[in-house]
Amino acid sequence: MKEFYLQKLPKWYKNDSESDLVLSDDLDSLITVNVLQKVKKNWSVKYFYDFKGVYISPEIYFKEYKAQNRIWCDVSVVNGERCFDNHVNRLNSNDYINPNAINPNLITNVTNRNYTDKYCGSSALLAWSIYNLPLPKSEEGKMLLLAIDSTFLGYYSDKFRSRNRFYLCDVLGLEELYAVEQRHSKQDFFNIIDKYEIKQKISYNNENKQLETDLDYKTIGRVLEMDLDFPETKFEVWRILKTCQGDVSNFNNIRDLNKRLVTIAFTRRNIAKGSILVPKSK
Repeated sequence: MKEFYLQKLPKWYKNDSESDLVLSDDLDSLITVNVLQKVKKNWSVKYFYDFKGVYISPEIYFKEYKAQNRIWCDVSVVNGERCFDNHVNRLNSNDYINPNAINPNLITNVTNRNYTDKYCGSSALLAWSIYNLPLPKSEEGKMLLLAIDSTFLGYYSDKFRSRNRFYLCDVLGLEELYAVEQRHSKQDFFNIIDKYEIKQKISYNNENKQLETDLDYKTIGRVLEMDLDFPETKFEVWRILKTCQGDVSNFNNIRDLNKRLVTIAFTRRNIAKGSILVPKSK
């Protein structure tokens, strides 16, 4: 990441103290946590999140001060906890900002009002650039990195092309990846997506209490020239969530949407999707 924007980030990304990572349900999050574990030896996956719940490793189930140790990966949380994410998560420039969120849309002041100025890239690329990891040497490896969360699509859109260049080159300092986009067609990237089936999800198995996926993460890791680890520990159901989605244009602040709102992301202008905490039964 270019120094000008790196200076705008919360400084906790430099910390080496023990932290508990929250993995979410796709490849973007899986690569993000692997990048973080590569550079931070005391950071490890202890949680899993999907829109239905939060699941926790038994070893930290009774740990005190959980929130202070958590880092959500590719998840936009609204309660002030640390997170790496890529989502538009504010209604307007006066809306609440999570002070511990590392998100390109926050450092460039993108909200629902100027939605088409958003960062159309992955959380994985964000972490990759912050910690200045070397890019894959092969052309296919670079293309695969751009295919995650469809970062490449912005280049082929009149609406987002200039922002694609801005974020890749001027913010993340990944000019080499922008050059890769210039050398290929949109279909070339769709072929990469199909070849490695990167849209497969990660899910929680209620019977064996483990995570499972059809992602061929070992092969994907080889192409990206990094070892991708997949959590093999058991997880307990910790919090039950329900999904909310709809038009939010009549609101002025995301925290007014619901008092139990945990996560939020705008999927297009005026439309937001989030998770709401379900109260425990008495």
